This record gives sequence, C-alpha cells and structure tokens, in this order.
Amino acid sequence: RGVVMEAPRVNKATISTFVGRPVTLVGKVLSSEGAVASLEASDGAPVTVHLQHGTVLACKFVEVVGTVNADGSVQETRATPFSDAFDLKSYDGLVGLTHGAHKSLFMA
Repeated sequence: RGVVMEAPRVNKATISTFVGRPVTLVGKVLSSEGAVASLEASDGAPVTVHLQHGTVLACKFVEVVGTVNADGSVQETRATPFSDAFDLKSYDGLVGLTHGAHKSLFMA
C-alpha cells in the first residue's frame, strides 16, 4: 500500500472534493493583503486563502496546508515558502497522478 496523505495535494479543479477537510495547496502568490491572499493554483486557476493572524506571504511560491471552506477557499493552518524557481506546471502533473490512475497510492 502507498503513502496515505492526511492533507491531499490539490489544485483548483480538485479542491471542491475536500470541503471541510485538510488539503495541501501549492501556488504562486498573486496578492496578499491582511488576512486574505490569492494564489494561482498549479492548474492556473485562482484560489482564495484566508490566512492566520501573523502569516505573511513574502515569497513567490508557497505551500499552504489548511481546511477547504464551502466556497472553495482555504483556511490556512500552515504556510511554507518555496523557492522562486518552483516549477508549478510539473507539480500539477504530480497532483494529477494523486487524483488519477495512481490515486490508491496516495489516498485512503
């Protein structure tokens, strides 16, 4: 059996499957003002992220772990900055594998 992810990796196309559950979203920071940020998900679509008090996204790419809200936004629990040279397109290929033919390797 594969590695089961407690916070599955998602893009905008797959996020609605996980309402009320934890997910891992990697994206390009489009904007960040106060408690709200907009990320370009790995599939190119925007996702709103509600940040915890004190979270600052001072990087180009970030991994956000959080819970999916009913409107498809994410309530951030943890944010990890990534390198400015992160390859979002290749990452989206990985997200596709975790929800496609190889889903059983990644999810319970």
